[in-house]
Amino acid sequence: MNQITAADLACPCCHVQIANPRLLAAINQLQNTCGSKLEINSGYRCHAHNASVGGAPTSQHLLGMAADIHSPAHTPLDLYLFAEQIPDFARGGIGLYPQNLIHLDVRTYRARWYRPMTSGWKHHPGQPRRWNRTQRTCTPPCARARKTRLQSLRRAHAT
Repeated sequence: MNQITAADLACPCCHVQIANPRLLAAINQLQNTCGSKLEINSGYRCHAHNASVGGAPTSQHLLGMAADIHSPAHTPLDLYLFAEQIPDFARGGIGLYPQNLIHLDVRTYRARWYRPMTSGWKHHPGQPRRWNRTQRTCTPPCARARKTRLQSLRRAHAT
């Protein structure tokens, strides 16, 4: 299996290669742990590319500390559970996205999130939403139930 390099994480519009060495080491460790090739959807982003894809103004991608990945052999949930076993990702950021992508970064604090799909993960009218101060979003009860299920799957996978 080929190792992921800084060239694999280069910005697609300007081809600048900025990759934190801890990110590269952690992604390669993840690839070895899950036993299948990881495909990089997004690594480093210049400010122009970050804006064009709707990235956060303070995105870890701008620092070369993040990557969005997927694997044909594993679900995003599988990758999430594998990533939790890698120390740099366990201490950093892991996010799940509806496009079968998982965001991984080596920030200096722990962060977890998921972005539900617009269809199939709808808020049910009449049910209260819970405010999430970290993500500055409202989470409907149906999404909280999915998060609880994700946590229980993670505990079951750990045993």
